[in-house]
Amino acid sequence: MLAWVVAILLLPIPYLYDNFPQFRFRLKFSVYYLWLTLASFFMIPLSLLRPGSVVNARLGSALMRPLSTLLGLGWEVEGEVHLLDREEACVILANHQSSIDLLGMFHIWSKLSRVTAIAKQSLMYYGSFGLTAYLCGTVFVDRKDPKLAAVKLNCVAQTLKVDKVKLWVFPEGTRNSDKEVEMLPFKKGAFHVAISANLPILPIVISRHHFLDERNGIFLPGSGKMTVLPLIWPEEKDVEQLMEEVRGAMLTQLRSGQ
Repeated sequence: MLAWVVAILLLPIPYLYDNFPQFRFRLKFSVYYLWLTLASFFMIPLSLLRPGSVVNARLGSALMRPLSTLLGLGWEVEGEVHLLDREEACVILANHQSSIDLLGMFHIWSKLSRVTAIAKQSLMYYGSFGLTAYLCGTVFVDRKDPKLAAVKLNCVAQTLKVDKVKLWVFPEGTRNSDKEVEMLPFKKGAFHVAISANLPILPIVISRHHFLDERNGIFLPGSGKMTVLPLIWPEEKDVEQLMEEVRGAMLTQLRSGQ
């Protein structure tokens, strides 16, 4: 009897998926967040073996990669791809349009070897995902307390080079789902880290998600492209100059890929 009930409930799904974009949008994001939650639960006991280690995130990224295929997404990586394999520390900056960007990040995570990410403090309290991120060495920053955030970032800067850890940052600070806005203003934290530790910045530009329009509830199969740009060194630049140079390079690539 239960099998018949389940079958009746599932029977309309293919029709709804093919004919109602809003249903497809909600279903895909439900699958996305369900997979993310289940993967986080699976990661927690494994991460407790070495809590706080950035190595934990490599397994997490492997668990997330099949999700792209399930959602009908593919990822292309072009440009200075060999720079992903360099062992030395650097600050990776990528533009941010949607939570789907995480799938692109996970797609190349294993090539980056030892890498961690900066996230806003509130994400640490997002259930199993927040706990797993903490156990994987994610650096949480409280934006409401700039002084404390600066101290934390300075501490991080000093350890990245010694431990040969790359730092992934979305410098816009939040998702930019507005198709009319190329990129939001950059936050300065990542640039302070790069200058403080004299680390190069590795810009990665994620192309426009033409398959996704969150404001109108559209989520189609498609392909995302990530372009790795040349390293940009701090040299004698101040924060504003470095930020302007990196942002300019990323905008140029973003516009050329539209």
